[in-house]
Amino acid sequence: MLAMTCAQAYMASHGDWLSESTSKLSYFTLSLLIALLIERDRMVRGRTAPFEFAAFVFFAWPLIAPYYFFSVMRWRGLAIGLGLVLLAMLPDIALILFYQ
Repeated sequence: MLAMTCAQAYMASHGDWLSESTSKLSYFTLSLLIALLIERDRMVRGRTAPFEFAAFVFFAWPLIAPYYFFSVMRWRGLAIGLGLVLLAMLPDIALILFYQ
């Protein structure tokens, strides 16, 4: 995400932006990593979940990640989940800041 944010900021400062396919690839990669993180955490903690839970997390992680981490670690977990959502928004925030 840091590389994506830096590239987005650099391109915006030069009056251009990244292609849509690059943005989709970045979002896909982040979604996959968060789904793997939650799946691994679930296995380590011994929590049960349906077979399709990882796929559900992959597609709906902006809603599921804060809820999952809150249910596991309470307020600290909620901060982690919301931090992940903020991390996903970071390239867009950089674009807004540098494009103006």
